[in-house]
Amino acid sequence: MITVADTSDVRTQRAIHFLVRYLDNFGDSNKTPDYSAYWCKADCRRSSLPDNMVYSINTGVPTYKFSFHPTIFLAVAKEGVVHLKTLFASLDSGTQIIPWAITNHYVIDEDGQSRFISELELHKKEYRTIKNRNITYHFPESVTFNKPRSDAMLFRLKNIERQWGFKPIQIDYYYATNNIELSRMRGLDFNYNMDGMTPSGITYSAQRMIFCHGLGEGYLHEVLHIYFNPRYEESPMCHAMIYYLAGGLGKDFNWMINRMDEYLQKFPETDLGQFENLQSKDPMLHIDFVVKGLLCKLIDQRDGITGLKRALKYKTLDELLLTEFNLRMSGLDAYLKAAIKKFISK
Repeated sequence: MITVADTSDVRTQRAIHFLVRYLDNFGDSNKTPDYSAYWCKADCRRSSLPDNMVYSINTGVPTYKFSFHPTIFLAVAKEGVVHLKTLFASLDSGTQIIPWAITNHYVIDEDGQSRFISELELHKKEYRTIKNRNITYHFPESVTFNKPRSDAMLFRLKNIERQWGFKPIQIDYYYATNNIELSRMRGLDFNYNMDGMTPSGITYSAQRMIFCHGLGEGYLHEVLHIYFNPRYEESPMCHAMIYYLAGGLGKDFNWMINRMDEYLQKFPETDLGQFENLQSKDPMLHIDFVVKGLLCKLIDQRDGITGLKRALKYKTLDELLLTEFNLRMSGLDAYLKAAIKKFISK
């Protein structure tokens, strides 16, 4: 840890030591700290993962591991709170600095102990909460809640619950207009992914919580992860199934099939039989998910919801291809390209 902020104030010194101790928990091991020993009671009641910044870049790797030498570059003691800004960055193979995140940790005194308080709790007057059916929406005060959009998503969700045998799950849905505003809600001035302009989101299935931007109250894709991940996350088709049912990047699956057709016309040498190893030249096209989503669509047309449920039970893609289509990877390219031509919009 490197500190370049002013540490002459005793409260600031204590807050910095508290932050350093917290970050030390995210060392070489995969263990996470006892959050209740670091975060205030209100945040711990809100979620079993009260730190909204910790998995803001990757759901499997803590943000705090993206830098060997985090730098606290601002420390300001205000009435009742010490505000710490920290830069998490690394160097590439040369000398180029790669910034990963700029975090804001707010330290308060609670029952005589130092505790962090989240942006959402500290500035709660700047945010609103509205519940619609099983979704509790959290959003900036500047956003106007669009109930018709929420209702439209919930209508689709209720159909999926009925078809798949899911019971409604209570979900905390945090959203903002864009990634900059969403990052601020989480306590970040910057994170590595925030320059993306397309709708995106991140799901925390265990906490039944999502953070998303770009689709307002209607991000069905992320909501479905909370339903499907606990039951089907080990399936190689899980994410693709959600792509098929709810689309991705703000587009529905039919749009993606047409996008794939355009891509193949531009790059006819693309071998879809190698889709797991292909690097897409189109940022709006995830070839892996679209190919497997297309397999879901083919199964759905033939066997409906029974076939889709069956598709999620296969342990490997090879097993699915052989059982469902009597195909091996070597024959997949021609088969999929012919299928795409049948489905594209005229």
